[in-house]
Amino acid sequence: MPRTLEGRRVIVTGGGVGIGLGIVRRFAAAGARVALTTHSRSADDVVAELADEGLDVLGLRFDATDSEQVTAAVDLLADRLGGLDVVVNNSGGLLARHTIAETSDVHWDAVWRVNVSSTFYVSRAALRHLGEGGRIINISSLAGSNGGGNGSAPYATAKAAVDGFARRSPRTASPSTRSPPS
Repeated sequence: MPRTLEGRRVIVTGGGVGIGLGIVRRFAAAGARVALTTHSRSADDVVAELADEGLDVLGLRFDATDSEQVTAAVDLLADRLGGLDVVVNNSGGLLARHTIAETSDVHWDAVWRVNVSSTFYVSRAALRHLGEGGRIINISSLAGSNGGGNGSAPYATAKAAVDGFARRSPRTASPSTRSPPS
């Protein structure tokens, strides 16, 4: 018997294309109440496409690299869903290939923000909405462990950072209550 996610409340960032859209489809087909975010496509277009497939989801377009937009979006979607059980941090991308020598500060910062900062911003905003047993799933890449292909150093570095972030549970990532060493 297939496992059901009936009634689970899920946000998937980067849910308008590719892997993110596939994740949205799977959660929705399993009975979850899903909200997707997108930056590269119209949220209305994605929601309509999924409705044509018989899937009922919410959608919102926003910039996952803007902390204030992220907080407002997560608050809005969590309110519309009646809380959160799962957050899938899928926003990210390579953006462009450049050798290290050719990588500008602007490109480095953009790759870092879309892959790492967005993961942090969404996780931080979601924590106050996640119920007992709630989960945050961070989507990374093999590039984070194998360095990726030619011209992908910023992306591989950012995905390694996402891997490191995922190893530390956001629920327990608080300052130590122990006294500092004397």
